[in-house]
Order: sequence, then structure tokens, then C-alpha cells
Amino acid sequence: MIFITLHEIYLTSVKIKYLIITIVLFASVTALADDPIVDLFKLKVVKPYTQYFEQTRERVYVHTNRSEYFAGDNIWFKAYVYDALYAHPVNETSKLYVELFNPLGKLIERKILFVRNGVSNNSFHIEEDLEAGEYTLRAYTNWMRNFKDQSFYRQTIKVLNSDLQKKPILKNQKELPDVQVFPEGGSFVEGVKTRFGIKVTLPDGHGTQATGFIVNSKNDTLQTFLTNVFGLGDFTITSEGNDSCRIITQFGKGEQKEIGMPMPQKKGIGLAVNNLNESKLIVELSCNEATLSEVKDKPLCLLVHNNGNVYQCIYFNFNSTLNSCFLNPKLMGPGINYITVFNADAQPIAERLVFNKAINIKGSIDFKYQLANDSLLFEVSTADSSQKPAIANLSFSVLPAKTTGNKFKTSLYADVLLLYSLKGTVESPEYYLESNDYERRYQLDNLLLTQGWRRYNWQEITAGSTPKLRYAFESGFEINVKAINAFKNKAEAKSTFTLFSPENNLILAVEADSSGKASFKKLYLKDSSNVTINASNLEGKVKNRVIETQIVTQHLDSTIIVNSSRSFQTDSVILQNPFGGKTIKLKEVVVKAQKKKDPFEGNIFSTMDDRTITITKENYFLYNSLENLLLIEFNAFTARDGDGNLTINLGASTSGSPALIVDGFTENLTSYFDRARIEDIEAIAINRFNPKLGMNGSNGSINIITRKEPVDWWDSNNYSHLSTLLVKGYAAPVQFFQPKYVLKPETTDYQKYASVYWNPNVQTDSKGKATFKFMVPKEIKELIIRSEGISQNGTVYFVDRKINLDTDL
Repeated sequence: MIFITLHEIYLTSVKIKYLIITIVLFASVTALADDPIVDLFKLKVVKPYTQYFEQTRERVYVHTNRSEYFAGDNIWFKAYVYDALYAHPVNETSKLYVELFNPLGKLIERKILFVRNGVSNNSFHIEEDLEAGEYTLRAYTNWMRNFKDQSFYRQTIKVLNSDLQKKPILKNQKELPDVQVFPEGGSFVEGVKTRFGIKVTLPDGHGTQATGFIVNSKNDTLQTFLTNVFGLGDFTITSEGNDSCRIITQFGKGEQKEIGMPMPQKKGIGLAVNNLNESKLIVELSCNEATLSEVKDKPLCLLVHNNGNVYQCIYFNFNSTLNSCFLNPKLMGPGINYITVFNADAQPIAERLVFNKAINIKGSIDFKYQLANDSLLFEVSTADSSQKPAIANLSFSVLPAKTTGNKFKTSLYADVLLLYSLKGTVESPEYYLESNDYERRYQLDNLLLTQGWRRYNWQEITAGSTPKLRYAFESGFEINVKAINAFKNKAEAKSTFTLFSPENNLILAVEADSSGKASFKKLYLKDSSNVTINASNLEGKVKNRVIETQIVTQHLDSTIIVNSSRSFQTDSVILQNPFGGKTIKLKEVVVKAQKKKDPFEGNIFSTMDDRTITITKENYFLYNSLENLLLIEFNAFTARDGDGNLTINLGASTSGSPALIVDGFTENLTSYFDRARIEDIEAIAINRFNPKLGMNGSNGSINIITRKEPVDWWDSNNYSHLSTLLVKGYAAPVQFFQPKYVLKPETTDYQKYASVYWNPNVQTDSKGKATFKFMVPKEIKELIIRSEGISQNGTVYFVDRKINLDTDL
């Protein structure tokens, strides 16, 4: 058996050091130089694997001040953008998209945040009339869209309202839970003892406790199992030839479900890992006699890795049906590690996820506090994993101890060590990291058993494939401009563009290239600010110049997929809104502030699924044309052929253009779009499939309501050398303010739903110190302090602590 590390492959200066360790562990090792086995796997596995991860993988985590909110409250949050490989804050990207979606998956609001040193913060206001339910907070960068093996950050947020509360229920109450089994390593081989992970999931996506047993064709019980509250468990079994076994799962009130066990393979290699010993990790590779006759004396490679880091490589020959080795956790990466076994053709044949706590990346947060007049003064101390004072960037949330808003399921610490490397949704990841006792390590290992193969595709990697980079790092905004000679109707190269934006403190000038084009890049532009660009000749005269402008925007989703098996039922409990709100409840009648008239009211082609936008004086200047409006607001793609005929794709399953309805009558797309002016339109509704149009609505519909009276908004584009753009830029920074509650601090509802303090910008100095203070109502005697953060070297910080102001001061 040959043991080799990443350092041996690339750093010859330290090769002798690891050779000494290797010879102690494996006495059969005599040399590594020029070994053809090592060269083979370096070329076919290690090299393409490291190349696949050469590009930075960004990851986003969002710390919110609460886990649930009342309508009328603000969702205060801080976003951390870090390098998934090293957990360092990223500096390349300065633009972050943060979105809030309603319980149906429709976009409510999107904010673009300016990221500096890997962090940013802001808030979403929850309107008083929003219905109760589970909302989704999503965050990502443009660069993250390049990697299909990487998911955006998503967090479910519960919103309450003073109306009758709506509780999630299952649409199909009779639907049974889903039961899945996962053989350890990915293979269930005949005659080989195999451990299985089992996962029992309710239709709403949550796991559930269950018991069960495995029976053979004679109904003999071969094994039993028990799942935890998250529906995860395990059992071990050895196959009995061709005998078909069944898994019988029992749950709820006497209900049960039966599924078939997977049939074992005639040949294959089983991978088993014992990761419950803190000082060493035991790896076993097993096969049956039929397999041994084929693989005996052929080389295999065992790779320990994670997200582009290769920690260990073990090369060996199969000489018996059971082969084992020990791995030192201190030579592995922190958190999730992948153990992948490759055959002699460098193809993956088994894989197992393990968790390593031997490498500590968690720093410590300590704080002292004292009363200072009517405020609580906090002194924060931070240290790295070796307990040396360290600079850290932290966020602090302070809530009453009896709050219902501290039911967080995850943390930045769990995101770095656990979530980034796993597929799909993990229930309560923080649970697995709260302690390091045997039971918690066992439950975490069961979670990893149910993960199967890593989410990236090994076949693509070993074939030398790398991610196609279609989306760039975004560093500010970009505006593209073009000058056209009005008389000659062609590009005018001898042009100068001047950009004015007093709101953004910008005055810039750039000359056109040979095609009459230029770009203003890396602009810091505030949201809802105006930018005016002038085109002139090189002497500054505007004669004969027509300018075309375009703000570079991304085509982003306005809907997401949410759990469709969940609907909501009305609860009899009526909660008092701590903010007072605009809603007045009189017995069974709800009186609300009068809403503005819907432009599509009474329109026979309007549906509940329409996505609409109203053209106002405030957003009018944002759009250069009707086609540009469809792209920005609805992600609709437009194109014209050589004859100028227009086609539009709304994202429907078919490739045809949608039906166009203007004031209740169908219109020709090309003809209308050629003559339409934005200022003549009151509102537009888009529907990807409009059933009210029958077959004519199969490609969707564009429903337009025009104005009954003209508007006199000034249009700078009437001056063809000028273009004024209304920019959807960076959201303005917001300062936390303590809400004005109508409830008194001593009431139960206040202590459930109120927020005491939120500070997203606590920065400790070189001595690891920072101070801040905040007001605490004298009636509040206990607080929950939750803090998260990160340092520039990748140390992660997390604390969730209860303090008593009577006994601790």
C-alpha cells in the first residue's frame, strides 16, 4: 500500500518529511519516485480535479435578526460572502442580490447590495397586509450562477399577522411519507456486509420519527431500525443471494409503508467508514470472491478531498476480500471530507462523506456587560481557534429570552462546515454541531450516509471538463453607450460621452472606439438615482449625435419553486399585532386601508397568475423601449429577424411568441412594438400560459392597458444626444431602529415578538476588542444574545447565549 499526500504531488521540498511518516505506517513502502501508478492517478484524477476547482467558488450566508416576524416588522439581515474553499471573505464581487418571495414563490422585492470585504447588510419591510405564511429569503452573486454544483442561499422565514393565523397543512392528508435507503459507499454487493442509511420524509419535506424492520421472502426479520426526529437512521445487513427483501416502515398512528430493498450486485466493492473515534478514522474496502478474482493485484486509489483540496491519496492493490487502513483526521480538512475510491481506469466506484472535527476553525466570542445609565454596555472579545486575540467582523441580535424569534435552524458555522458540501435541504444543521458527544456524532454520520454521491459529476471531471463561465464577477454597474450620426445613420467613432450623476457624485468622460461604442464600468450607483449621458463630437458639440444607452442587467428569476404539497388552514387564534398596524378587526369584518384601483379590473383576459407592472413617473425613465421593459421586469427575451419581425419568449415551454392584447383587442406584435411609446402605457401584465385565450394563450400573453389621458412627463430622450436613466442601483444603507410597539414590555406578546437590538457592524480591533451599547426596557430581565461572524483568515464565530440582567450584573 502506498500513502501519498497533496504536498508530495506538488511540493518536492517536503516529500521526505511525508515519506518518513509513510514508512512508519506502511513498512512495505520503499519508493515513490517515478511510480507509474502514482503518475497515472496524478494525471487522470488529481490534476483534472484540481483544475475543476481552479475558479473561486463563492458562498453566501445570511444572518437575520429573527427567525419569524410579524407583519409590519422589518427583516434586518447581514450577508456574508465567502470563498467556499478557504472560508475567507471574498473581495472580487461587490454586488449581491437578496430577494424575498411570498409563500407561492412569487418575488416580492429584490435588493442589490454593495459588498465590501465580503459583508453587507440591509432590511426588508414586511407590509402590514401581507398574509401569514412561510416566506423565502434568497441571496446570491452573479458569479455563483456559473456552477451547477452550487446552490444559492435560501432561508424560510415565518410571517405572522393579526388576522386569523394560517397553519401549513398537507394538501393530501392520505399521502404516505417517502422512504429511501442509501447503501454506504454507493454499492450493495452480494455477500458483503453493508450499512444502509435510511431517510423517512413527510410530503411537506420534513423528516419524521419511524420504526421499521427488514424481512426476507419468508417474512423472517433480518434487521430493525429507528429514525430520529429528522427521519434519519441506519441498519446493517448482508445480502442473501437472490432473495428479495422488503423494508416495512411504521410511523404515526399505526400507519406503515412497504418498499423493496435494492437487489445486491453480483460483483462490486463496498466502502465502509468508522468515523466515531476522534483520533483515527477506519476505512474498509470489501468485496466477494467473484470480484476479488477480477481486481486482485490491480491498483486502486483512495482520494480524501473537499471542494478542490486534496488532503490524502492512498494507492493500493486488492489482495483479499477485506482491506483496511487508518486515516489521521489531523491530515484531513475541517468539516465535510469526501472519500472517493477509483479503479485502475481512474473511474470512481465508491464514495463516502465523513465529518472531521479534528481541525478547528471556530473562534471564540466572549462578552462582558454592565448597566450604563439606561443602557446596557457590551464589551466584546474575539480570539481565533488558538485563543489568540483576533480581528473579526460580527453581527449581533438581541431578543427577549421568551421570544419565539430564536428558532434558527442553521448558522454561519454550520454553513461553512456542513451545508455547503451537502445536497438539498438539511433540517436543523445546527443540531449536529451543538455538541461533540457520541450520540451527536452518530446522528451526523447517519445524515452523511443519506447524501450518496457528491453533487458534482466525476465523469465530467475525469474527462477534463471544467465549468463554463458565462457570468462574470460583478464589481459595480456598467453602462454601455453608442453614438450614431443622425444624418448618415451609422456609428460615429469621433465621439465623446459624458456621464453626469450628482446623486452619485459622478462626472465622467470617455471617448468612443472605432465602432462608436464605449462603456462606463465599475460604477457605484444608488438605487432610484438618475444618470444622464451626453454624446458629442471631440470638440464638445452635440450636432448630428444620437445616443443609445444600455445598463447591463442580469436576467433574474421572478418566481421560485416552493413546496407545492403545503397549503394553509385557518387557526382560531387571533394574535395582537405588536405594531398596532392598519388592520382593524370588528367581529368577523376586517377593514383595511383602501387599495388603489387595479388597471386590469374587469379585463376579461386578466388572470390571478398575471405578473404586472404599472408605468409611473418614477420608473418611466428606467426603460429605453418596450422591449427593454419586458427584459428588465419580466426576463422576457426578444429578437428580430432580418426583416425586422419581432419574436418574444416569456419562458413558456413552447418557442412561439405570446398573444398581444391592447385594451382588450389582439394586436400584431411587430406593428405595435414599432410604434409603442412607454409614456402611452398605463400597465402591462404578463402570463406564461393564459387559459382565457385557449390555444392562442399556449405561448403566454402580454396584456397592455393604455392611458386615457396623455402625461406631460419631461423626456430627456427628446434631445437625442442626451439620455437619462433611472437606475435600480445599490440599496441605500439602513440604520437599525427599535420599532415602536403598542404592546408594553411586561406583556407576554411583547416578549414573544419584540426585537431589542440589532447591530450588523461590530468590528473588533487588533486586540480582539469592541464595545457597543443599547437600550433595554427595565421590564426585560433575560436576553438571548446571538452573534455570528468571520475573520479575514477564515476563522468563523458563533455564539447563542442567554443572560440574566438581575443575576449576571
